[in-house]
Amino acid sequence: MRRLTPAIVVVLLLVWAPRARADVAEHLQRGKRALLDKRGPEAQAAFEEGAREATTETERWQAQLGLALALVLQDELIVAAQTYRAFLRASAGHPSATADKWKRRRARAAEDLATLETNLLATLARVDVQSVPSGAVVRALGPNGDLPELRTPAVMYLPAGQYNVTLELEGFETKSLPLAIEAGQRPLLYHSFNPVRAPEPPPSPAPSPAPSPEPTVAPSPTPQPPLPESAGDGDSSLFVPAVIVGAAGVLAIVAGAIVHGVALGDADEVIALQSEDPSASNIARDRELRGRIDDFQDAYIAAYVSGGVLLAAGATMFVLDALRPSPEMSLVLSPTDVGVVWQGRF
Repeated sequence: MRRLTPAIVVVLLLVWAPRARADVAEHLQRGKRALLDKRGPEAQAAFEEGAREATTETERWQAQLGLALALVLQDELIVAAQTYRAFLRASAGHPSATADKWKRRRARAAEDLATLETNLLATLARVDVQSVPSGAVVRALGPNGDLPELRTPAVMYLPAGQYNVTLELEGFETKSLPLAIEAGQRPLLYHSFNPVRAPEPPPSPAPSPAPSPEPTVAPSPTPQPPLPESAGDGDSSLFVPAVIVGAAGVLAIVAGAIVHGVALGDADEVIALQSEDPSASNIARDRELRGRIDDFQDAYIAAYVSGGVLLAAGATMFVLDALRPSPEMSLVLSPTDVGVVWQGRF
């Protein structure tokens, strides 16, 4: 079975990969046709599907550029600017972006982003938020209530007014920053996190001195009963149940490892999403992945614990079976006033 498993995986990859690439190309073509026909929502949906199913960087970049154009078509200028910025950040310095085609597309995307920002800054302010370490959750509370959450490094386009910007990162102290902005401004918010201090343990009480033991006189041992001639062996063997229980424990641990691997893959995707500028699709995907990771964590922890318990039970049964007495070996333990005396025949 172990020899067949890699072969099965290879066959599945060979069958699925061409189909996945065909689906991505179909989504991209459908989005381009919708753009030409000025159908913004349809184009947005097609490019978002293409971005989710993309298997290469260039496919993902095509989907990002198409999505930005679809958002501009619907006057979603803020999200369009963030999408352009995500493309430029992801493709910067990438080997695939050195081709002339992608150099031209990057230059055009930078021009479109500059035009969008010029239009946005007529009524809004651009706020750059950076932190060390990066990946902090950014929450902004302004005159119109809470704004969508972002992660550093982030860029926000906000109307003029008073805001309270909160940065949160697990394991570090939360920081709140006041912000007053006017249209056309480009302020920068920067924060370097301090680790959360662990609470100091309470002082332990001084141990009280132990009383001195009183001398005692050991009594003489009492005579022991004679040993039996032989010990019965009518109990059934524990070897087979020990093997079954141990095998069940191994299977539970293997199942937990498989689920753990899937959870680690989702965690890698969450980390990759954090390096991109947030968009509606990225935020939704991030929440979906975090929910799956929580579910998988409960599953593989339960599998590891149950597998360990079963392995321990199987090992105990195996040891008890190995130590079972035989007709040629017997052991008698007898309590006395000074302890336990043992006698045996081996």
